[in-house]
Amino acid sequence: MKLLHLGKPTEGDEFFYKRWETFGKVFKSLSEAANSVNEIEVVILDQYTIFDDQHLNIFPRLKYIISPTTGHTHLQYSQEKFSGDCLTLKGETEFLSGITTVADFTIYLMLRLAREVGPYPISLKGKKLGILGMGRIGKHVAERAITMGMEVKEFDKGHNQYYLKGLFISCDFISVHLEENEHTKWMVSKSLLYNMKPTAYFINTARGSIVNESALMNALIKKKIQGAAVDVRESHYYLNSRTPNLIITDHIAGRALEDRIETDEFMVTKLKENLLHTIRKQTEMF
Repeated sequence: MKLLHLGKPTEGDEFFYKRWETFGKVFKSLSEAANSVNEIEVVILDQYTIFDDQHLNIFPRLKYIISPTTGHTHLQYSQEKFSGDCLTLKGETEFLSGITTVADFTIYLMLRLAREVGPYPISLKGKKLGILGMGRIGKHVAERAITMGMEVKEFDKGHNQYYLKGLFISCDFISVHLEENEHTKWMVSKSLLYNMKPTAYFINTARGSIVNESALMNALIKKKIQGAAVDVRESHYYLNSRTPNLIITDHIAGRALEDRIETDEFMVTKLKENLLHTIRKQTEMF
């Protein structure tokens, strides 16, 4: 079996490529695999790598697309054109319950905003935090914020837009942890941002498309809000890293070494189990 790994290597992980050699030869780039594209059966991706129909055409023998992510926006191929299996972390709730890196990073950004961005450092104790999306990460953020003495308010399925507006009006911090879909695109609108306190902070570690980034930039420039921190952007056009009350990181919230290793090892095991299941089915046929 030949594999192509298009993921961004995790710094400090000496087995990043080697752990996949259990299955066969691993190519580390498309150019390295140029003479073997007809033999590639497994492609491994991450959230930074777009995979579409053009890629499917390159690999006629492709059986597995593997992406150790919960989001699928980078998987842009037509499902009807791929007869193999796509293995991701979506739905792996038991495993993901122990992966807390994004929540930790969210608190880190909150602390940076509180200490570095405003006119003077402030404490998080006693501040009101509005969390948009109470899935795994939202719950992890809430747990950490409560231990720091913050008052947590949540917005999730079942809440309406009036309630959401109330959160933006009353909270000192807003943190986004929503899933990206047609219902959440630009959910954080100009109206919501402009209703925040002038002393409030906004954080997004979910998906850039959930926020009207032009409105966020204007809110920062016009001092409608005190500051913001984003780890994800839909476009690099609107949010400028030179803006003094804006912290920008490059989609690194989930890239802590330990969690990345644990996640990759989980995906290796998932592929092994899938291959064994396929072999058993083929054996039962004879």
